[in-house]
Amino acid sequence: MFAEEVLRLSPPAWLTGKATAEDDKFWGHTVPGGSMVLIIPPCIHEHPDFWSDPKAFRPERFDPNSNEAKEPFSYVPFGGGPHVCIGKHFAMLEIMVGLAILSRRFELEVHPDFDPVHAAGISAAPKFPMMVRARRRAVSVDSSTAKNKEPLSQKAI
Repeated sequence: MFAEEVLRLSPPAWLTGKATAEDDKFWGHTVPGGSMVLIIPPCIHEHPDFWSDPKAFRPERFDPNSNEAKEPFSYVPFGGGPHVCIGKHFAMLEIMVGLAILSRRFELEVHPDFDPVHAAGISAAPKFPMMVRARRRAVSVDSSTAKNKEPLSQKAI
């Protein structure tokens, strides 16, 4: 849920394009076949028609038991349909493993004055480095699996 909400508010691709195969209607406008249509995931992910309180960080939106209805294609951090990113599942796994490792070893706190500014490039990225304070957690290690090893809290990362 946490990773999905992070990707909703900060999708990896800020812009993608698709060519229409044939004439179509979109929000009352005719789009001729062969036209390039630009899809802007941040605009979709923050649209009030699709999300209640769209600017708020609320991971529970993605709880499988949530009553918050999701429109098809209202969440597209990796695209959608037959052209969804082939690396979607690997990327989600990488996020979850990375978060698990970091959160086990550190308590992270974003500086209260940090205001993220996005930079437009091939993929979405912050314009300035993120200001985060990392505090090492004291992690206990099961003695049966850590014979002759020092505790993680004393090791270099």
